[in-house]
Amino acid sequence: MRTSQAILQRKWSWSTWGAQSAPLTVPLGTAAPGIFTDDGSGTGQGAVLNQDYSLNGPSNPAARGSIAIFYATGIGPTSPCFDGQVWQSNLPSATLPVSVDVGGSGAQVLYDGQAPDLVSGVAQFNIVIPSNASTGIVSLTLAVGGIFSQPGVTIAVK
Repeated sequence: MRTSQAILQRKWSWSTWGAQSAPLTVPLGTAAPGIFTDDGSGTGQGAVLNQDYSLNGPSNPAARGSIAIFYATGIGPTSPCFDGQVWQSNLPSATLPVSVDVGGSGAQVLYDGQAPDLVSGVAQFNIVIPSNASTGIVSLTLAVGGIFSQPGVTIAVK
């Protein structure tokens, strides 16, 4: 079951020309994962690299049992946590539980955390394509802390 349960809340109010609004309680989520896609639309071919660092796609699918790398954002808190920094070493990792599904099968996650040499907030995931994953253009789904990424992202598997 997909959830987007928020466990944090914050109260906001506004002041305009000396008049104060009533407080508004806004729920805040722990994570809001989103997988980057090749065309930036949020659907279709994911921004995925194959084990040899070539671009994954229909003409260059990842083999079952090989490693694939994809990029996402919204993974929630990391350890350590610093905003706006470019990371080259001591990379922050996700603190919430992470899982990845490829073509209907759970993938082994080898790495989940800050992408090297990119600004904080860009996460990298190194996964093993499951040996029992469906082949062809299949779904790629990320869950962080039980909250799922957007539907419609794909990866090519052979």
